[in-house]
Amino acid sequence: MKPFFLFALISLTVLAPTMVHAAVLQMVPSPATEGQEFSVRVQLLPEGEALNAVEGNIHIPEDLQVTRISTGGSALTLWPAQPAFSHASGEISFAGGTPDVLSSGASAQLFTIYLKGDTQGSYKITPEDIAVFRADGTGTRISASAPVVSIALGTEVVPAENLTDRSAPYDVTAAIGTDPSLFDGAPFVYVYGRDEGTGIASYQVKDGWFARYQTVGQYYVLTAPQNTQPIWVRAVDGVGNIRAVHVPHTGGVLYYGVFVLAALLMILLVLLAVRYRKRLIS
Repeated sequence: MKPFFLFALISLTVLAPTMVHAAVLQMVPSPATEGQEFSVRVQLLPEGEALNAVEGNIHIPEDLQVTRISTGGSALTLWPAQPAFSHASGEISFAGGTPDVLSSGASAQLFTIYLKGDTQGSYKITPEDIAVFRADGTGTRISASAPVVSIALGTEVVPAENLTDRSAPYDVTAAIGTDPSLFDGAPFVYVYGRDEGTGIASYQVKDGWFARYQTVGQYYVLTAPQNTQPIWVRAVDGVGNIRAVHVPHTGGVLYYGVFVLAALLMILLVLLAVRYRKRLIS
């Protein structure tokens, strides 16, 4: 009886199902110094599954202050719920996706959390209710592994040169779109950019020739349906570097006419300068 019981126990141990997750949400902190801003990069590592969306919450300890959250350089381009911190719950909630597929074997950058603490010590940042969605056309929801990360807040000062960011955001793209499920079907501008330094801190929109830039999210609802005014958007990183682009198909004939007129004026000035020089020589 005992040998049979032992064999059965071993069989059950080998054949029993183990908890397998479709992905791992991992957080990568930078060195943390008391009183100085530091970052935690939130990444997703798919494991054997083709995924295209992720959602969840991240609990932040009370003694750590969330200074900002950046989606710059994210592999996700669609944000039903932008990463945002709630003082009431002490959590960052997010839900994002991409038309592309997050393939197994490579970590995908989701967003970056910037924090500051005034008291040295050890702090735990805890992911909660993390789930991913299969890129199978049905959006099957699967739980994901999300280990807790410990932050050691010390007194060693990070050299200032390590915090320098002289590069402006890049790959800044803006386009006009419509969706019956968004903004009551009104046309909107969608903007996306990347920044490998301090991350994109904000997006700004200038709607019209004489308008001022205003801070917006990744979506901006158009105020003029006919869209006769030109629109510019710009991405601003954490230290103020800026990259601005014109939104295609805005401004009408007048916008492009200004550039044609400016080009003709430049040509005219060059011709006049050449003619004047010839007169001086002769």
